[in-house]
Amino acid sequence: RKARRVRSVQRMPLPTGWDAPRVADEYGKWLTRSSFSIINVEKSKNGTLRFLWRWPEISLLELHPSDLTRHQQGRRVFYIRGGWLTRSREEPHGRFEFRVVEEGKAIIAAIHEYAPRLPWFIYQFTQAKTHLLVMYGFGAHLRKKCGD
Repeated sequence: RKARRVRSVQRMPLPTGWDAPRVADEYGKWLTRSSFSIINVEKSKNGTLRFLWRWPEISLLELHPSDLTRHQQGRRVFYIRGGWLTRSREEPHGRFEFRVVEEGKAIIAAIHEYAPRLPWFIYQFTQAKTHLLVMYGFGAHLRKKCGD
């Protein structure tokens, strides 16, 4: 049976002078701080982001940067290639991206073609809702940065 795929897009304000790579870096730092380090986001030298649950330590998601966007300022794309929350062996790999829009006034955070590991009826009421809350919180964080 083919896994259901997720698509989710949220629009957020972009602080003046920021670009997509800076937002991606801020997202990992913000998530670690705002979750009181229950979820720790680690960034490797090659730019891979690992979302780790602390107790016990479990790799929830692994996001590998796309070579095509590694040096672009307006877009940062990661392939979702590992972690307990994904069906990592399935092709095509899901993607998570930040993209600058509206002439640099906003940024979108989007998930495309993500295949969750959880059964759909559980995913939609747990992980999907948590993702929306996290994105809402990150958007509020960016709004505060716009006022700095």
